[in-house]
Amino acid sequence: MAELFDKYERTLRGQSTASSKVDSVHIAGSGVVAGGKYNRISISGSGKVTGNVEAEEIKVSGSARFMGDVTAQFFKCAGSCKIEGNVKSDLFKSAGSISISGSIEGNEVKIAGALKSYGIKARILHVSGSFKAESVEAEEAFFEISEEAVAEKIVAKRITVRPSRGENMLSLGKILKYALRRHALPILEAREISADSVTVEDVIIKGNIVAKEIVLRGKADIVGSIQGEVKKEK
Repeated sequence: MAELFDKYERTLRGQSTASSKVDSVHIAGSGVVAGGKYNRISISGSGKVTGNVEAEEIKVSGSARFMGDVTAQFFKCAGSCKIEGNVKSDLFKSAGSISISGSIEGNEVKIAGALKSYGIKARILHVSGSFKAESVEAEEAFFEISEEAVAEKIVAKRITVRPSRGENMLSLGKILKYALRRHALPILEAREISADSVTVEDVIIKGNIVAKEIVLRGKADIVGSIQGEVKKEK
């Protein structure tokens, strides 16, 4: 297994060969890690990973740039992360801002803050904040919308859309923000939404929906075509 980390050893220690396995890497402050296979990568501060990386666990607290594909059982970013490739993770968590040039694929994906990604594919997806993606595919997708929410296509068995918790709090800032907007509700824009069931609460959806059941709660509205049974609730 030591040969898997030759590149890492040469980069950090200037050696031509590696004699031992590096189980984990920790950056505190600022640093660079070469791509490769690791048990654990931890970045506290500002870090860069050059090349494709595979690890059991990757944690970022601060900012990080991944210059390649990322594969991890557990990935967590608290702060700002930029991934220049695709991501595969059993459990993917992000709190803050994350930009992915490729797609996310995972069992459970949880986003709190802002996300930009080409595609999202998960068994369970929970987005709280804003997001922009070409395609979204999940068994269960839960969206708490605050600002920008844009997708070309969303496909899931069950979809729930509602304002983020912050949007439900009455404040002067909220009143002023809504006064400058045409609609006093968050907006989800998606050219095509396909699901077994779609539940929308106090959010405007701009797009076409195809579903067996569509539930509209509060001031929810659909600006587009609808195919399916529509139920309105208070």
